[in-house]
Amino acid sequence: MKSRIIVLTYNPGVSWDLWLESYKSQDIQNLSCLVIDSSSSDETIEKCIKAGVDIEVIPKSEFNHGGTRHYAYKKSLEYDIIIFMTQDAFFYNNLSISKILSDFDNDQIAISYGRQVPRPTAGSIESHARIFNYPDKSRLVELKDKKDIGFKVAFNSNSYSAYRVKALHDISGFPRNLSFGEDAYVAGKLLLKGWKIFYNSNSKVYHSHNYSSLEEFKRYIEIGKFHANNKWIFENFGKPEKEGLKFILSEIKFLYNNNSSFLIPYALFNSICKYLGYKIGFYS
Repeated sequence: MKSRIIVLTYNPGVSWDLWLESYKSQDIQNLSCLVIDSSSSDETIEKCIKAGVDIEVIPKSEFNHGGTRHYAYKKSLEYDIIIFMTQDAFFYNNLSISKILSDFDNDQIAISYGRQVPRPTAGSIESHARIFNYPDKSRLVELKDKKDIGFKVAFNSNSYSAYRVKALHDISGFPRNLSFGEDAYVAGKLLLKGWKIFYNSNSKVYHSHNYSSLEEFKRYIEIGKFHANNKWIFENFGKPEKEGLKFILSEIKFLYNNNSSFLIPYALFNSICKYLGYKIGFYS
């Protein structure tokens, strides 16, 4: 299968050297890479050219999470599989890509997303978020699994997610004017079309964030807006409230068991910020 990695960049700084190094380490030969850069002012463009990576520069004002990915998809129609990544996700080892590509031997799979493990410097709260959402057990899901899994059946993350181009054709690609949640949107649409989604716990990248309470608040405003404007997700897969409660209880237990009980009040405050942000975004 002909495959391509697509990365969206904007001023990744010195960490871009690490990304290019991890990309070049992959055991897949002649792996195409397309970088869509939003007019970085650092050395990203020069580094890509030096590394022999294809790069296309767009005005920063034209960047849009859904629209820019749709643009990249349209530029990659000759490929069978396209793998979207973010500039802050780094391959865990040299087998990451080969492991995620092997999933598409099953011609019913439209998406395979990999496991995101915490950065080596991640704290307890940052680590738990990745451990909760990206467990060590792989899983194949389809629409009927919503009865058991509920809302999370359409989980997906473009920080590291591979797509069958043929399946994207089936839903006319990515949503053009979506500033958040394009990965979940596409996953939901593909499930409704009868495609399957695979979570590959053996194909890993380092990727995690140490969000502040304010950053979480702002992020959940965006999630709330996304859900308010895409209520078809609730209608088809259920609501996320139970998953939110499950996360909070899991986080408390994790912090307690990892000698981080002192962080529990901060974690609970974060949860309140998320909840308020979500409600504000949903009803605004």
